This record gives sequence, structure tokens and C-alpha cells, in this order.
Amino acid sequence: IIEENKDKIEIMHFSPWLLTDINQVIKLFFNDLIKVLKCSKNIKESIQSFVNILLPDEITIKVHSIGAKYKFKADDKNNLEKLKSKINKYLKELDKKIVIVIDDIDRLMDQEVELIFRLIKGIADFDNITYVLLFDREVVSKSLVKYKAEKGSKYLDKVIQYPLTIPQPYTAKVIRLLTDRLDSLLSTMGNGNYHFDENDWGEVYRLLSRYIKNVRDVNKIFDAFSFEYISISKDVNFVDFFVITLIRLHVHELYLVIKNKPELFNYDLAYTRLGMYGTDDDRKRQEEIVKRIKDDYPELDNHLDLLQTVFPVFSSYGPRSINGDHNRKSIADKFYFENYFSMTVSEDKLSFDKYHTYLDLLINEIELFKNELKRLNSDKIQQFFKMYEAHTSDNITDDLRMKVIHNIVYSIGQKNDRDFRKDKTYADFAWSSTSWSDVVAEEVVKLRKHQEALSILEKIKTWELNIVVY
Repeated sequence: IIEENKDKIEIMHFSPWLLTDINQVIKLFFNDLIKVLKCSKNIKESIQSFVNILLPDEITIKVHSIGAKYKFKADDKNNLEKLKSKINKYLKELDKKIVIVIDDIDRLMDQEVELIFRLIKGIADFDNITYVLLFDREVVSKSLVKYKAEKGSKYLDKVIQYPLTIPQPYTAKVIRLLTDRLDSLLSTMGNGNYHFDENDWGEVYRLLSRYIKNVRDVNKIFDAFSFEYISISKDVNFVDFFVITLIRLHVHELYLVIKNKPELFNYDLAYTRLGMYGTDDDRKRQEEIVKRIKDDYPELDNHLDLLQTVFPVFSSYGPRSINGDHNRKSIADKFYFENYFSMTVSEDKLSFDKYHTYLDLLINEIELFKNELKRLNSDKIQQFFKMYEAHTSDNITDDLRMKVIHNIVYSIGQKNDRDFRKDKTYADFAWSSTSWSDVVAEEVVKLRKHQEALSILEKIKTWELNIVVY
């Protein structure tokens, strides 16, 4: 409305936040009004005199019939009326109407709400000025009850000449506003800088109307999500990060349970840490997990369908493991879980950027890769090879695939001078043998040149591999 009428009217936005008494309100209001009017020195002095008369406290009189009390000098009453008449005459002669907008009145404290209505009804009720007041009627009515002898709603009826109830926006339009903003965000990030799955988003999309009901909700979720997501986008899943942000903003108690008890939201962790080895029935395991979460958050059922979109442990088909699906970078993956709460990758995890650095070394600088491998702990080695499985294209050339096979085996076999077959105390023994050998086996299968690939392995005698060739 303001944008469409800005050439026809003079707009003044008045923000009474943090003003705790009527003197402060009066001073700020008239200072802002003088700036908007751009009036002559004579009128400015008249307005300032009007303010000066209002502020001293010597005697008390009533202004109009609303019962508000102000304090003036006894001999200034006539001057006050003359000054107001002079100001009104000036305002009437203006080419444009003055519109004063006061927003978010319902967010003020009760006393501050009362001060605003005292100002516009009892003090600054000038000619050629229209007030546009934006507030939740029920909230403001309750605030005014404390200061008025009548009901707050009746008082508002006397003050407000034209009440307009803003219609509820269509849910579809509100959701569309959010998705348009998210699309715009992703378009600025470039391919490869985020992981987005349309099917996953579809599951979340159908639940959005439960949490996103108006434009304020849209602004709240988008501002929080976009600010935090950009810093960690390569190492989290877009849908999962959106869901956990949604939960943090709307169901904070549940968010804290997820953050502080990851073992209840990851099937593999729940299975091992909660001592469920004796339970063979997946449904019973799931019921036990849900029961333990409800001990901390009894209203879990209200949001269970949202949790199902990102935590397979709650799947309606029964709990399931994600089996280290590094391609998805799921919040339910123990390697990625912490990323969703810290906005950075922890020291014991491998970031996506670091993975690409190591991958480039693996392919082009095998000696450097071997040296870097010596510095990695077992979790990072395992994660590197699992990320390789998840993110390496099936379309790479046979020559490159052959080079990968050779370099993986060579780098692991020559990691240091120990004999891997005899030295069981080597810290990375178990993890490295299960992760990198699986990758080699998979590359051999994809290569379709089995004999040639196996001949490479035969030349490297530092490690015994059991590879099934299909």
C-alpha cells in the first residue's frame, strides 16, 4: 500500500520500541514528524514549543474525554491550544496527506501499548494526519484492559475509525513463497555445492503446511536456514538440514533431544548403545526407541511423520540402517550427524572439500597421497573410501579406473614399513582393510577387465586380497 501511494502521501514510520514513558514517546514522535514535514523554521519552532509545554510537570489536567492525564503549567493551556491550531492550519494547507504507520503494536509491553494510544488520541490528533496501526486486536485489547475502565475492545472501537481485518493467505501461496526463496538460494550456490533429492523433499513438502502458516513463518525459517546452510552445504543433506532447522524453530524441546541423544535417532547406534542385541524383531526395537524418546519428549507422536522423512529408524516399514550411505550425507549417518549442529566439520571427520583434495592426490600424486594417508586416523580413512564409493561416477574411463585400483593398493600396502599381515597392533588395521579393499573389488567389477586388473594386484605382495570377480 505504501509503495503504491508513496507519490501521493508523505509517509512516517514510527517505531516506539524501548520507550518506557510518555515523555520519551512524545519527544521521539515529534522529532520524526518534523523530519517528515520538512517545514519552515517557524512551524518547527511551533511544534517544538508544543512539545516543551507538554513535558514539564506542574499541574494535572485531562485531555479530551479519554481520561488520560498530562501535566502542564497553568498559564500554558491557552498557548497549547494556540500552537495546536497553528500546526493544524499548516497541515491543512499541505498538498499531501501525512500517513503515520505504527507496526507491531501487539509486541509492545502493556504500558507501552497504552502510551501509543494516549499519543495518537490525546496528544497528536492533528488535522490531515492519518494513522495506520497494525496489531493483533485480541492481544492489544487485553493490554488496554489494565489501563481503561472499559473493555479494551470497546476502547479500540472509539479510537479506530476503520478496522480492516487482513485476510488469511492461502496456504498454497505461503508455501510457494518459501519454495521460491529456497529455489533462488540454490540457484546462487552452483552445482556440486549441495546435495538435494527431489523425492526426499516431496516427503517433507506435504507436511510444511503444519508448520508454515503465514509470511512471518516463511521469513523465520528462510532467514535461519539460509544463514546457516551456506557454511556447511557441502557436508550435509539439504532436506535433512531444512527439517532439523524446522524442528529447532517450532519444536525446540524435540530438537534438544535429537542433538543430545543421537543414539536414539540412528538405528546402528541404537542397536549397539542401547543393548538391543537380544531383540530380533525390528518392530520391537523401534517401539523401544520410541518409548525412550517419549521419556524426554512425550509429544513425539505429533511430529513422528516429519522425523520419518530423515530418520530411517522411524520408518513405517520398520527401522532400517542407512548402511553408511555417504552419498546422501544424512543426519542419521554417524559421520555427518555433528555437522547439523555445529555448522562446521569436526576435526575427526573428513569434509567434502578435503575428500576431493585427497581424491586428486590419489589419482595424480600417489606418493603425496600415501604420505597424507599416514596422518589420517582410521575413521577418516574409512570415510574417504566410503565417500569414494558414493560420489565417484560410473562413467570414468577404464584407464582411470585401472589407475585407481593400482594406486589404492599401492598406497595402502606402502603406508609405512610395518608388515600389515603380522602387526595386529597397527591402529588402522581393521578399518582400512574393510573399507579400501571393498572399493578395489568394486572397481575391478566395473572395469570388466578382470585378468588385467588382477595382474596389478598380483604384482603387489604387501597385502593379501580376497576379491570376488563376477
